[in-house]
Amino acid sequence: MKKLPIILVIVAIIMVIGTVVYKKTSGTMKDTRDGKRYRTVKIGDQVWMAENLDFDYNVGSARSYCYEDKPENCQKYGRLYTWAAAMDSAALFSKDGFGCGKGKTCTAPDDVRGICPEGWALPTIEDWTDLFITLGGQGTAGQKLKSTQGWEDNGNGTDDYSFTAIPAGNEDCTGTGQYFNVGDHTFFWSSTEGNDILAFQMHLDTDYKNSWLESRFSKSCGYSVRCIKKKTSARPRVTSASAIDSITDNRDGQTYTTVKIGSQTWMAENLNFNYNAGSAKSFCYDNEQSNCEDYGRLYTWAAAIDSAGLFSNNAKGCGIGNDDCWMAPPIQGVCPEGWHVPTNAELQILVSEARKTPADFKSLFAPSGWERNGHGTDDFSFSLYPAGLKSHQTENFIHQGDCAYLWTADGHNGWSTKDYNATYLWFSHDMQPFPNIDKRDALSIRCIKD
Repeated sequence: MKKLPIILVIVAIIMVIGTVVYKKTSGTMKDTRDGKRYRTVKIGDQVWMAENLDFDYNVGSARSYCYEDKPENCQKYGRLYTWAAAMDSAALFSKDGFGCGKGKTCTAPDDVRGICPEGWALPTIEDWTDLFITLGGQGTAGQKLKSTQGWEDNGNGTDDYSFTAIPAGNEDCTGTGQYFNVGDHTFFWSSTEGNDILAFQMHLDTDYKNSWLESRFSKSCGYSVRCIKKKTSARPRVTSASAIDSITDNRDGQTYTTVKIGSQTWMAENLNFNYNAGSAKSFCYDNEQSNCEDYGRLYTWAAAIDSAGLFSNNAKGCGIGNDDCWMAPPIQGVCPEGWHVPTNAELQILVSEARKTPADFKSLFAPSGWERNGHGTDDFSFSLYPAGLKSHQTENFIHQGDCAYLWTADGHNGWSTKDYNATYLWFSHDMQPFPNIDKRDALSIRCIKD
């Protein structure tokens, strides 16, 4: 008999061992409220339900639905929940999400039980991000999470971890019995809100291998729920003092301090790479080179995402008014290789870390440079300075000393670049109140590590 090469034998053994180990991480759980059983799966350090929740919850305006109002669709796809229902706003099972819903802002703990069975929680955007990291990144996570059947237009996934995300569609956010997108899309709620109207959800699409974390849809929409097993201890935090490093941008030789905050690694300085390609522009505040050296450059959104495609093609041609351009994260944009322009969700994770400190947002602020006594404590060595912006309307540079504006890679309408607005975070000496700004304004960029 012909002998197999030793390398093939080793590979076969590894595959068998991997299969045995993986099977040990799968299991089931029983929801004692209604007796239903769900498959579970351990992925990295997390334990997830491997099926969509199907617990009937209808209290006031907190609603749940079966797709097309057919009970058999609840059995097949699980139920679709408004965010108020997902959070258990009526506090039937815990006080974690009491009163949370559309038109209200709420401060909820990290582990919100919500509609989930006892011992389980509605995932935060940090939980979803940790899952993406385990799967090798947001750019390919969708393919690995999607089920191997049921997705239309050749959109089936590989279901590498038996998460088995099925295309359950959604209720159309009006409560009028209109349903869409079964076979094409699935949306999973998180417990993290964007504002009083919007909350974050994880979204998978039949046409893409990536996954999205977005806050562009209303809390009144009907989406699926996947619960995550509650942690037995608090999330370990890596302090900035032990995680300060630096990188060199090989394009121009500039060196930037970096810092690890929670599970993310950020540049601890604003980007200062000179990018000007067509209408995609960058500037120094007041056109003074010294301001670029002190505060970094200010970029239009087209420059931020590298619409000219100088460094990657994942946002080439995107900018203003292009209705056919859809981008898939991560977007390198104008950032150095191995780094990318943060999504809104990634910046919200940073903000949630800041909110765990007594200084709140000011734990991210530099201890000097802020006017009106707005200086910060810089607990994380993020050293955010009030670099201001350039207004396209007046062509003036404004708000240096008062405000810091950071671009995200998100267009105002999800990843579409059709309109003239994009998502950003505005930090002032008070808060970060506005989610959208004109793409032609020029703002700062903080890159985040892939």
